[in-house]
Amino acid sequence: MGGTPQNAALYRIALPTPYAVGDANVYLLEEGGRLILVDAGADTDECWEAFVRALAGFGFAPSDISQVWLTHTHPDHVGLIGRLTAVRDVPVFVHPKGIPYFTWDEAFHRMRIRFFERLYREMGCGEAGDRQIGRMEETLRRHLKKSPMAKDRVRPFPDGRLSPGVELLETPGHAPDHVAFLLAESRKLIAGDLLLSRVSSNAFVEPDADGHRILSLVEYVRSLEACAALDVARVEPGHGDPVDRPRELALYRLRRIGEKAEAVRSLVAQGMATANEIALRLYPAQYETQFFAVMSEVVGLLDYLEFHRMVEKELRQGVWVYSCDF
Repeated sequence: MGGTPQNAALYRIALPTPYAVGDANVYLLEEGGRLILVDAGADTDECWEAFVRALAGFGFAPSDISQVWLTHTHPDHVGLIGRLTAVRDVPVFVHPKGIPYFTWDEAFHRMRIRFFERLYREMGCGEAGDRQIGRMEETLRRHLKKSPMAKDRVRPFPDGRLSPGVELLETPGHAPDHVAFLLAESRKLIAGDLLLSRVSSNAFVEPDADGHRILSLVEYVRSLEACAALDVARVEPGHGDPVDRPRELALYRLRRIGEKAEAVRSLVAQGMATANEIALRLYPAQYETQFFAVMSEVVGLLDYLEFHRMVEKELRQGVWVYSCDF
């Protein structure tokens, strides 16, 4: 994966998605005689057509792309890969933790469903949790009917530098497989969903390879702290406008996480003892329509508080009950 930084050029393309987050940014990195695509939008005709038009505006075609690098494997960042690889058989590089997620490995995804089934039961979610599990099972059935991504095309990133001009940084939290790319010459960070200009990124709860819950928000805080410590001129995000004062924004996001954690701790002190009760109190309008994100937010905050020994929990009749001394 060699190359030289001197002639590196970066192009940002905003592509439409059907998701609540809105447009997704993908990047063309022209470096060392290669054209690298960073992230790949959503799997819709509208997104593909917009992508092809944007490429043409820069003087490129899909067949010019020689590699794909993924910041993470959420559907709004990987959607066009099947269409792109149908045009040209290019390697797709991803963090090793993202490979079973991205390739729709059946055993991994069935383990993931069992993980969430237990999580929602133990967080007291009742029928709302059952409905989410049903949606996950249907999504898995739909993907298993499709031709899977060829696993020999999907490759793990090497450690460290991807080339003399690009350094790979592990930035888990939003996703277990999340990475960012630091461009040495320009001091730009292609950051995926690590740091967004207009909204705070979710730290989605996920299992590890053994089915144990990852402390996603704890990991995300560490990644934000690392971002704030970097000598970076600009963050190029996965959604929205570039961030020209990344340290300031990262520190603000960290303060907001602390404030949210204190709000959850206060609710626990007032007697709201389960994650589901807290979710309904904090996000009544989004609880049904964005259930996965809402429960990730609340469970993540409770995990963060427990990690810092600010709350305790006890399993009562199969449901985790939280308490604290305020």
